[in-house]
Amino acid sequence: MLHWLKTKLHEKKVRDRAHKHLVTASGPPLHRLAIAAAMSALEDDLVREELGRVRPDEQRAFMMTYECLIMWAIRRGLFSAGLPEGVQADVLAAIRDHFAEHAWYTPGEFEKLWDKTEEWMPEFAKPSKDGNLWLAAALVQIPHAAGVRLGFSPGLTFGIHLINALVGITKMGKFAGEQELAGKVPQPGSALEVSREASAILIVGGYRRIAEQYGCPPSTMTSDEKIMEIYSRVVTAFYQASKQRGEVIPAVFLNRIVLKFLFVHEKMPAFFFDEHLLYEVDKYIAVGLRPEYKQELPLF
Repeated sequence: MLHWLKTKLHEKKVRDRAHKHLVTASGPPLHRLAIAAAMSALEDDLVREELGRVRPDEQRAFMMTYECLIMWAIRRGLFSAGLPEGVQADVLAAIRDHFAEHAWYTPGEFEKLWDKTEEWMPEFAKPSKDGNLWLAAALVQIPHAAGVRLGFSPGLTFGIHLINALVGITKMGKFAGEQELAGKVPQPGSALEVSREASAILIVGGYRRIAEQYGCPPSTMTSDEKIMEIYSRVVTAFYQASKQRGEVIPAVFLNRIVLKFLFVHEKMPAFFFDEHLLYEVDKYIAVGLRPEYKQELPLF
């Protein structure tokens, strides 16, 4: 009974962690899912425990190397699914940018580690003559090859965890890539469906709370499904526009923009929504984000 309870509490903790990152990440669903998977992997209890064994002045190198391994596993999954290289590159760039703002990142040093990860991981991912995988050795070789100081050897328990983590992340990347290519709604009961449902609940709940607090849209005339449709359309449109400008719009600013378009949906004629969205995106591309959009709006 105690083991069952511990297992359930751990599963809930993992789900809650993933849901938090799904909501705070920016970009289209594929990017947000990859970011959530990567950040959740970084926050695993075993990773935190192993980090405590690393010298304080080498912890950044340890975590950046681990981040590179996670990115490599995600990319391997996307590649296995058959996603174009450009799409894979965009996903990796989104993860790296998120790491730079929310995790461990030193410009230049991170890129050196990533280059050596791409060079060495195909070898480490091959089973040895005795049939075993020695992925933990990558945590030693990659920083050494990149000229980054990390005098640390991972323990056996963490080595096993690393194998399981990278295999799991690779499978997640492949599944997400296959769904992206097929343009499918995730299958019932899948991890992707659970994550998106949880994300939708948090997003809708956030806008309902704001509406109740300030007496603004979305009102009861806008369904939960419509809120998510508007959220997806607006976020996707501004994300694609931000790529043209070579910048990233913070998620809390995107939340504010979506709120504006929830108002447009309820207060303006139906035909006006599409025209206004196109107008606002074009204006953003031309002159940047409106000052009124540069106001943080947390949803939870």
